[in-house]
Amino acid sequence: MSTREELARSILETERDIIAAVQKSKAYEHSISFLKRNIMKGQITLRELESVAPEQKAYRPLGRAFILKSKEDIKTELEGIMKSNENDIQEYEKSRQHFVKKREDLEKVFKENLDKHKQLVGSH
Repeated sequence: MSTREELARSILETERDIIAAVQKSKAYEHSISFLKRNIMKGQITLRELESVAPEQKAYRPLGRAFILKSKEDIKTELEGIMKSNENDIQEYEKSRQHFVKKREDLEKVFKENLDKHKQLVGSH
């Protein structure tokens, strides 16, 4: 296999890796947005729950059904879910940053290989 063919193959592989890194980065962005919306919904629900008397029970959604629970139980569950979402956001952001950096590094390699390929084609 010639150097030019190897370089062309390397360019294609790098391009494929760039596309994969971009897709994974976008997937993490969507997940982060979803979790942020869930946190906002939880905050709104907690504010509305404050108007409910402490001894009064409230309905909490569970899939397509609703279950009757105490105000404190609902509040504890929501706070736990929101805390979990915040932790997930931090982890997802780290992963997203990793893929952004990986994409940037791959783009540099891609440009270098493309320049080398142009030089090889231009010299023949």
